[in-house]
Amino acid sequence: VASTYRPVVDPEYTNGVAAPRLIVPPSDPDAQYDYHGRPDFVPERVAELSNTGDTGGAPLITLHGTLDALLPISTDSDVYADMVRGHGHGDAFRYYVIEGGTHVDPKADDHPEVFRPILPCFLDALDRLDAWVVSGTEPPPSGFVPFPADASEEERANTCGLPAPLDRVAGDDRIGTAIAASRAAFGITPTVVIAAADRFPDALAAAPLAAHHDAPVLLVRDELTEALRDELHRLGAVSAVVVGGTAAVPDAVVEALTDLGLEVERIAGRDRYATAAAIARALPAGADEAVVASGETFADALSAAPLAAAAGTPILLTPPAELHPATADVLSELGTRRTLVVGGARAVSEAVAAQLPAPRRVAGADRYETSVAVARLGLERGHSLEEVYIATGRDFADALAAAPVATAGEWGAVPRGLVLLVDPEHTGRSPATALLRSVADDVRRVLLLGGQAAIPTGTEDAIRAAISGR
Repeated sequence: VASTYRPVVDPEYTNGVAAPRLIVPPSDPDAQYDYHGRPDFVPERVAELSNTGDTGGAPLITLHGTLDALLPISTDSDVYADMVRGHGHGDAFRYYVIEGGTHVDPKADDHPEVFRPILPCFLDALDRLDAWVVSGTEPPPSGFVPFPADASEEERANTCGLPAPLDRVAGDDRIGTAIAASRAAFGITPTVVIAAADRFPDALAAAPLAAHHDAPVLLVRDELTEALRDELHRLGAVSAVVVGGTAAVPDAVVEALTDLGLEVERIAGRDRYATAAAIARALPAGADEAVVASGETFADALSAAPLAAAAGTPILLTPPAELHPATADVLSELGTRRTLVVGGARAVSEAVAAQLPAPRRVAGADRYETSVAVARLGLERGHSLEEVYIATGRDFADALAAAPVATAGEWGAVPRGLVLLVDPEHTGRSPATALLRSVADDVRRVLLLGGQAAIPTGTEDAIRAAISGR
């Protein structure tokens, strides 16, 4: 209260100081002012000035740059967005996170490779707000506006490009896509999870661990790429959790991370099943429920990853025909009372399921129908349809990177989203597009994870038609 607002909230306070000095300049605090000893009307007036997030349901757009040093986004607009949604006003609220935006624009002229002008985004948002209030035309969905690296300085100074109902998050390869996904969802994050880019077994159980640390999953091969080093710097990471043994993530990567100043922990077992069990032990103590999926394929475990991550539930693996001892041991150790068996009997046999505590099977005829079945269970458990994430079911890497993003939510969007797997070669009969078509009125935004090789234009067009109700 000892600031420029004090004459408004506490006009009776003078302390023998002339009126002009009631406005205390920065770095000149009034140590004698006792806020808690002032009359009751003072905290009442402070409450009137405080942000509560209760907008009354009036249309509101918030826009904030990721590089704003005056009002850091993590302690300002990120918090306020949660407050507005917490009051139940999310339908009348949009939040746009502008990568590279600052509080004012002069730095964008000095360093256009780092900063982007935020004024065109404000002007666009104002036009959208005007149309929303005057004619009821809803603005674009909340979300992340990536830095337009390929745009000219003139284009950046005059255009913004707010989030679209369907967008793509992709890099030059799977490592680049994981980085792009991290940028779209995570700001300053002290911990990252590192997994192998080309070997899925050890990485399948990583999503709940990433959610526990509020961290992205970043992918590596035998070295840290320059782009990955840049992303670690952007995140401000001080520690890394490497999942898998040296065959998955070599010691050279650990040494490179250590050389960057990160504290590195490796979680690994002698095989994929023991690694998943070790990851389960690294989560907070106990697990009333656990996900159990096949360790021989990736799709079922990754379909369940957002549900497991959001609930803090471990993902455990087993061979199809015999419950692996490492899995049985950790279930007993954690005191697990219920298991979610993901996949059909060919993935996890009935004999194996019968050995699990209170098993509930979630499955479809194939990996794509199983993905939809898991998504429907997610809706039962309170996951959001506001934003849906799509990855190919033909490979594991993009879906692995998608799970932490869906759990945390794209920056600006709501958390606890869903991940659906699609078959890029058979778009027309995709269970994912059928689900999207049936819930199109509730879906505001869909993010495709991966480039054209993973999700080609035909699949993109089918998804666009589905969310348009066609």
